[in-house]
Amino acid sequence: MTFSNKASSDKTGVDKSTTDQISDQVIVQVVGSIANIAAEKWDTLTAGMPLLSHAFLTALEQSGSVGQGTGWRSCMISITKQDKLLGAMPLYIKSNSYGEYVFDWAWADAYEQNGLSYYPKLLSAIPFSPVTSARLLSESNDIKLLLIEALEAVMQQ
Repeated sequence: MTFSNKASSDKTGVDKSTTDQISDQVIVQVVGSIANIAAEKWDTLTAGMPLLSHAFLTALEQSGSVGQGTGWRSCMISITKQDKLLGAMPLYIKSNSYGEYVFDWAWADAYEQNGLSYYPKLLSAIPFSPVTSARLLSESNDIKLLLIEALEAVMQQ
């Protein structure tokens, strides 16, 4: 995934030049399974949140709760530098609204009635849980900004 080199502020007033300098030094990937990220690396980013833990997300995939035919397809974003995981974002491509605590069925119906597609949609959530917590998993604000930029790129695809 590549990012443009902008040394100007975006509409939020954030100077993106620092983020762009970081993007030249890191690898940003979209990962189709939590199993493709080392557990000990992922868990260093979760601040001990059990429902964001590698073990929990892996259990959802291995049990078949998340994956083929469930409406939840893993689409994690990871940012690494020299084999160190600097940031990550749990994401899922959804083909329905089951297992969410966002009641958007009326929105999906309205889209359909107007000939539009509501699905697939991209969701950053803990599957089957109303628990709130961090989704931009990094200690660095610059890496968090890069995660947002990567999310924008994913949404454009």
